[in-house]
Amino acid sequence: MTRKVLLILTCLGASGLVDAQMQAPQSPVATDGGIQEVIVTATRREESLSRVPESLAVFDAASLDKQGIRSAADLAEMAPGVDLHTQPGFETNISIRGISNTAGVQTTGSATTGIYLDDTPVQIRSIGFGPGDSLPDIFDLARVEVLRGPQGTLFGAGAEGGAIRFIAQEPSLRNASGYRRAEAGFTHDGAASYELGAAQGGPIINDVLGFRVSAHYRHEGGFIDRIPFGDGVAGSQTATANANYSDTVSGRAALLWAPTQNLKVTPSLYLRQTHLADSGLYWRSILDPTGNVLQIISNPAKTRYVNGSGAASPDTNRSALAAVKLEWATGPVALISNTSYYYRSERNFSDSRRLLTNTLSGVWQSTDGSGNPLSAYFGQSNEQILRAIFATPGYYNNTLIDNTQSAWTQ
Repeated sequence: MTRKVLLILTCLGASGLVDAQMQAPQSPVATDGGIQEVIVTATRREESLSRVPESLAVFDAASLDKQGIRSAADLAEMAPGVDLHTQPGFETNISIRGISNTAGVQTTGSATTGIYLDDTPVQIRSIGFGPGDSLPDIFDLARVEVLRGPQGTLFGAGAEGGAIRFIAQEPSLRNASGYRRAEAGFTHDGAASYELGAAQGGPIINDVLGFRVSAHYRHEGGFIDRIPFGDGVAGSQTATANANYSDTVSGRAALLWAPTQNLKVTPSLYLRQTHLADSGLYWRSILDPTGNVLQIISNPAKTRYVNGSGAASPDTNRSALAAVKLEWATGPVALISNTSYYYRSERNFSDSRRLLTNTLSGVWQSTDGSGNPLSAYFGQSNEQILRAIFATPGYYNNTLIDNTQSAWTQ
């Protein structure tokens, strides 16, 4: 499906001084003093991008804003070799160089793409039902590194195809800095979208203690109307315009403490919640047993999308990441320790009757436990069965899934 965006208005702002490393361009840029290089940590140490012997794409903060990258899906479009397909409320499929997985892992196997927020892996385990989206927001990031090819040596299991690293802005011990972003967009035959975000950081005690805090909110307007199909559908009877809207709110706080010249300690906390109000699926048409179209529900050619489910299918995903990073360096030797705890909780509700648009198989239950009502409709057309079941009070096939994940990483 496609959405036609008519207008996007963006306002960006930055204040104070920012470390040169954090504002490095995506590719070497000529300056009055020569060539400025991109500094990355793809090999677990800081070095120039031109010296990294790997296939690597880097997007710094300026590149992300300039190219209008607001989500991981936008990022995939700009990074060669990366494909990300999100089916709202269901799965996030990621692949690098054609080696794919489901939401960071395969349903029956290990991950093939590593997803890192700073130094913590945040890929999630799929249970086959709506594993949701664990990817962080594209806001107040120092850079995003996309590593193509096997990364098991440095990033462990689950990175056969590659790894994507979202690296947040670090607190500064010397310079104050800020970042602001506001955006509004309008969708043809849909609802408006908008976002607000702000970040601020700087020294608390010069050369000893610094901080960085950020907050971000984004509303994605819906464009699929939910109009219950048939009469007597259990659940909502009211048509809902632009039902598949979503809201995302996130915040991060970090401190940088340097008790000695050689030691740095960085505790941080990242919180995120996404709420999808309804499924991103729409119904095309109703077919008879021979495959002929009996009724057209949606018309994508005219940007008309309709979901015929009787009840909304919301999905709420909450996650928290707490981490403490220790860095000790002397001469050519650097030791890094990162201890983190990641927790995610998702609640997904599905009105599974929509599956009848694709199949009439499966076990249906009634409120009195009488069993499968489909046996009463054998020999009838798909449309007749659909209308009969949807008009029968008491029949349902709703699914409520609670999926939680917690992991310590050192």
